[in-house]
Order: sequence, then C-alpha cells, then structure tokens
Amino acid sequence: MSPHRIKRLKIIGYCLTLALGVYSLYTLYWWQDQRITHAQEHHEISEKIARLQAEADTTLESFAAFQSQVVDTSEEATRDFARLLIKRNPHVYCLQIMQRVPHDQINDLEVKIRSSINPNFQVHDFDYDGKRSNLPLKYRDFHYPITFMEPLPPSALNVLGLDIDAVNFLRSNREKSGGNARPYSTPPFRLIEGDIAYGMTLPTYYINHSDNSWPSYVGLVIKASSLQPNLAELPEGWLVRMQHASAPHQALFEVKNVTLNRLDTLLFPKITLRSRIPSDSQPFELVTEQQLGWSSWQGPIPLALAILLGGVMMLALRWQHSERLRSLEARRHRILLTRWATCDALTHCSNRQSFDRRMAQAAQRNEPFTLIYLDLNGFKPINDQYGHLAGDAILKEIGTRLRQCVRSQDLVARWGGDEFAMLIFGLSEETRYQSLCMQIEAKMQQAIVWHGKQISISASIGYASFPHDSPHCHELVRIADGRMYQMKQGRTVQQPPDLSCPEFSI
Repeated sequence: MSPHRIKRLKIIGYCLTLALGVYSLYTLYWWQDQRITHAQEHHEISEKIARLQAEADTTLESFAAFQSQVVDTSEEATRDFARLLIKRNPHVYCLQIMQRVPHDQINDLEVKIRSSINPNFQVHDFDYDGKRSNLPLKYRDFHYPITFMEPLPPSALNVLGLDIDAVNFLRSNREKSGGNARPYSTPPFRLIEGDIAYGMTLPTYYINHSDNSWPSYVGLVIKASSLQPNLAELPEGWLVRMQHASAPHQALFEVKNVTLNRLDTLLFPKITLRSRIPSDSQPFELVTEQQLGWSSWQGPIPLALAILLGGVMMLALRWQHSERLRSLEARRHRILLTRWATCDALTHCSNRQSFDRRMAQAAQRNEPFTLIYLDLNGFKPINDQYGHLAGDAILKEIGTRLRQCVRSQDLVARWGGDEFAMLIFGLSEETRYQSLCMQIEAKMQQAIVWHGKQISISASIGYASFPHDSPHCHELVRIADGRMYQMKQGRTVQQPPDLSCPEFSI
C-alpha cells in the first residue's frame, strides 16, 4: 500500500474518531440533560401537589375551628361555611362531621337527624372489604357516625350514618388523629361512588366539653383526579404515580403517556425518580418514570454537527457543566446564609432578629397575634451542676417541644440565653390562650433525661396580645416581659382578665 493511501486512511480515521468522540460527548450531555429536565418536571409536579395538600390542611383546620365555637352553630350555617371552603378549594371533594355517640343514644340521634336532615337516616356499618354494602350496626361502646356531608348528592345519601369505626383503616386513622390532636390522612381507598380518593380526619375541640375524649371529628375527602397531572401536559414516555408512604402498593393515581414502541424500550434507558411529598399530615410519595426514545434523541442532528462543530461542542459542554456547578454552589451558599441569618444554631428555632421582623410585618398588616414570652427558672444552677452540654440539650429539647405545641404558620424563637418567645397568629380569645397554655404544660411536664439522670426545670410565662394590649411591638414586648417577671417574682396571678398561665415543670 502506497504511503499516500496510508496517509489518506489516517486522515479518514482521525475524522471518524473525532466524529465518534464528539457524538459520544453529545450522548453523555443528552443523558444528563434529560435527567435534569426530568428532575425539574418531577419537582414542579411535587410542588403543585404539596401546595394543594397544604390548602387541604388549612381547609380542615378552618372547618374544625368553625365547629369549636362556644356558641352552637346551626346545620345551615355549617353547610354554608363548608360550601365556602369547597368553593375556595375545589380540589376538596367533600367535608364531613363525625359525632361520638354512646350506643344507647343512637336512637335519639337517628330521630333528631330524620326530623331535620334526612328522613331515611340510620346509623350503620359498612362491608368495605367484601360486598361493599351497608350492614346492621354492631354493638360498640361508642360509635362515630357521619352526621354531616357537604356536598350531599343523592348518590352519597348512603354515606350518612356510616360508623367509621366499622372500617379498619378509618378507625385507625381516627384513633391516630385523636391521640395526637392533629390531622392524619388515610391510605387510598375506593369511594362508594367508585372513585379512588383518600380522607383526612381532625378532632374538634369544644371549649365547654368536660370529657377528655373528643366529642366529634371533622374530615375531608380528596379525589385522586383532583391531584393528578394533566395527561396532555406530560412529555412522551412519562408515567406519574402517587402512592401512600406506608402502603406503596396502593396507588392514589397512576397516569402515563407511553406511546413508544418496543425498539425504543430496547435501545434507550429509562429515568426513574422517587421523592416524598413535603407534608406531615399526608405522607405520600411521588414516583415518575420516563422511557426515552428517538423523539428525544434526535440522532441525525448531532451526528451532522459532530463533524463540523466537534471542538465547539466539547468547549460548550465543559462550560455548561462548570456553569451548572457554579450555579448549584451559589444556591447552596445562599441557602446557608439565609439559614444562618434567621435560625438559632443550637435550637433550630428562629432567632430574635427574624422573630422581630415577623412580628413587625404582622403588626403592619394589622393581623391579630399573641406574643408569649417564656423564661426558664433555675437554668443556671443546672448548667453549673451538669455542665454546658446538659444545658444545651435542655434548650434544644425545650425548643422542640414548643414547636410541637404550635401550628406551622406560628413562630417559635430563642429570644436569648434561656428565654424563648412564641408568636401565635389569630390567637385573641382568652379561652384559646388558656387552652394553648394547657397544651404547652402537658407537652413539657415530662422530665428530660441526661445521661441517666432526670432533670426538671420550671418556666415563667408572660404574654401580650395585638392589638388588644397595644398596637406597638416594643410595647407588647415590655408588657409580656413584665407579666413574666410578675410570675417569676412569685406573685399570685388571678384568672382573666390578668391572663396568666400557671408555672409548669419539664
């Protein structure tokens, strides 16, 4: 073979090697880009569902608060309020009320509801796992029949009177919600109408109720169809599945836009991403899959560009990769700076600056709130006796327990040293304030165990309400601080209107 021909073959080989290398780099870039795009789409779907779930939490808590009024509300007023909530939150299918009724009072309840709401009302059990039909009511000490539904179409009349304790997962959900005094969701289940849905339950607190048990519960139902993404908006080859975290085999919904052929399945990989939807009351997971194919690959285009623009593509790929890393690093730094600026490093509560800013914003919007000021008594002797590590552990535990006593929209901050502050929005009634104090006391009566030793510590509490006590934030702080020091000095604090909470031990 002549040297000229050998040189020509070398040049052809170099060109083919360069084209193959650039083509391989494009393949790697394409794969990374598809994964990033998939993660972004997955995050958008998850955020949309999380937003709807948060609105469902708010709806349920609002409905429970409406039922917790001192003055009894009529059935008509309750239904009007339920309609308003559903109108503002159309993804909520229905709202319900379940009453706690002793077995010997079932007949009285049936007579009452037959005369006012439904002439055919009857408390009954339900065979969920079998024939899915109503059953005669079995004896239980207490029953929890559904006595209110909105909306109430004719197809749902059989649901009225259903004792939720007759269905195992509904009873378990009610017991969990009542035991923790917070909303919980059921796994997915099939409605009597046939649709897949899940429910949420929350106990209703009645101020004048002397029994320690919950006299009633409120619930809502969310259909799967109201949460699932639009099939037409999904890219080709996508599958979206939402499932309960405790029962992954039970899918709330599964939608897919898979029109690819078998060749695509054999030649191209599949992307799978799973994440927990951020909701404490509704523990669901989102699973997305994408089967890649020729439509996303677009092979002839990069092959032609690989021959002409191989070097440019390599530089662009490297630059984009570096730019992406810099963007992620800058974002990570911003998140860290925000966290350092607003949170207390030890207790993970808000710091004083963040607390003051949030209180000032609420005052500017004329949003009613109550400032609760808490100071630990005898913290320094404990710190001296057991050491700073024990003191830090006590502060962290107290911060955790205080956060458990409030809602997600409220704020708990470490004011400084052994002092804490709480910002409770919408808390203006004396009875609700006393109830919150009782919750704090009950949460913190347990001693803290440090290296096998039980440590107890007391606290003094002061409070001030906006705008009842003062329209100025600095004046509210002064009033709350003064009331706290009155308790710390051992003065006897009377019941309303002085509005003080008794000392408690943790």
